[in-house]
Amino acid sequence: MDELVSIRSAQGRFGCIDNQGRVVIAPRFHDLGFFDDFGLAVVRPEPDSGLGYIDRTGELVIPARYRDAWHFAATGLAAVKLGKEHDYSWAYIDRQGNFAFLQYYEDARSFDNAGMARVKCQGSWGCIDVNGKLAIEARFESISDFAGHGLAEAIDEAGRCFINRCGETVLRPRFKLFHPFDEYGLSLVKSRGKYGFMDISGRAVIRPQFSDAAPFAANGLAKAYNDQGCGFINVLGEWLIPPLFSDASSFSADGLAIFSSDGEKWGCINSSGQVEIAPRFADIEFTDSPHLLKVRDEERVGYIDRQGRWISDYIC
Repeated sequence: MDELVSIRSAQGRFGCIDNQGRVVIAPRFHDLGFFDDFGLAVVRPEPDSGLGYIDRTGELVIPARYRDAWHFAATGLAAVKLGKEHDYSWAYIDRQGNFAFLQYYEDARSFDNAGMARVKCQGSWGCIDVNGKLAIEARFESISDFAGHGLAEAIDEAGRCFINRCGETVLRPRFKLFHPFDEYGLSLVKSRGKYGFMDISGRAVIRPQFSDAAPFAANGLAKAYNDQGCGFINVLGEWLIPPLFSDASSFSADGLAIFSSDGEKWGCINSSGQVEIAPRFADIEFTDSPHLLKVRDEERVGYIDRQGRWISDYIC
């Protein structure tokens, strides 16, 4: 099934094209989100309308009656904000637009792949399961998504920590700045102005030595900077792609990274550091499709494929 990406008309309306650049949904919506695994996308038909959901043909399958809305998660449920003005106005619906359970929250987020969702009750955050049952007591100032090794970053009365899916505190890092754990069990940390990585025991396994860095991508490479520039390291802290760029993005799920050697022209490299798209664009962005990239040059904005061939204009 082709992924769909957004286009915008000269009048500021949004629609979609497929991987070949064919218009699948004519630009007629005021705002349009991405399509989830069920083929549904959050949409705002008009500037003063609510939010609803369309299918891949552009048909409005759940009416635009919500003040806010998240995408449908793998559980088949989505968090929506109702039209009610009081504090507890968030609920969960199924793909038919029916309430999944009659519970309301101050705030709510999408379910994760393990079937837990973060919700806010009486000023604090906790987690519910797919039946709406409170799985983690609402006692935290904040909770992140559960990431690598089933841990989430949280803030409780004692400060920042990591908790497991039972709500138990498993680690209080000594670093003032840290990020959620990735699938390799590593967390980006900052100490004395330098960046490194700790493991789930809190030990710095890649000592803080970089002037800046980003978490590890799915291909096991992390963007890092030193006095020479920007490159990519492996999980041992070794440079696999030397720091020869002026700047770069992290790698996408399909193994591309956007890079620039001069800060003005941008291209793409693969996981081996080989140039796949020469740096000739003023800007490049990843899209919802692994086959298309959004680019800008001196004359126009549009989409190219992974070979750098022009597919479609963004503004039509």
